[in-house]
Amino acid sequence: MAKQDGTQTQTDQSTVASNTENQQDVASAAAAGTSQDASAKKERSDALAEAGRIRKEHDRLKAELEAAQAKIAEYDAKDKEMTKKQQLQSIASEHGVDAATLEALAKHTTGTPEAIQEIAKALPKVSVSVVPDLRPDSNRTRGGSPVNKYQIMANFVSGKIGNEEYAKQLAAIGEKP
Repeated sequence: MAKQDGTQTQTDQSTVASNTENQQDVASAAAAGTSQDASAKKERSDALAEAGRIRKEHDRLKAELEAAQAKIAEYDAKDKEMTKKQQLQSIASEHGVDAATLEALAKHTTGTPEAIQEIAKALPKVSVSVVPDLRPDSNRTRGGSPVNKYQIMANFVSGKIGNEEYAKQLAAIGEKP
């Protein structure tokens, strides 16, 4: 039995030694796993932080793009409106009609040049009225007097104007009698 006990003890010792080695292996594997887990966690958190930064940059760029597209649409609308007004002006001058009236009526059409020309044909022609250069009875031009102080004095001396008219005409040009 003693032999068995010795063998048993040796077996127990070898089992304990192998268990200790296994525990050390497990502990070192766990430590290695822990360090691997820590590095994996760090890599994951770094990746998440990078993804968040990229998402913010994407959102900022998307907002800039939308703002630029809105400006482009606004400029396109203004350009279209200016082109339409120029077209209306040319059609109005071509047909000799009032441009404001043509523009007001063109709003109720499809806006095609053919439809606008049909309206222009139906509108009455605008006559260009020249305001004649009318002179008042006093033979003076509008807005001032072409006579000077010496002409007024000559008219007074010759008897063409009286004392009151003489004083009025001198006062009108800023002179004292």
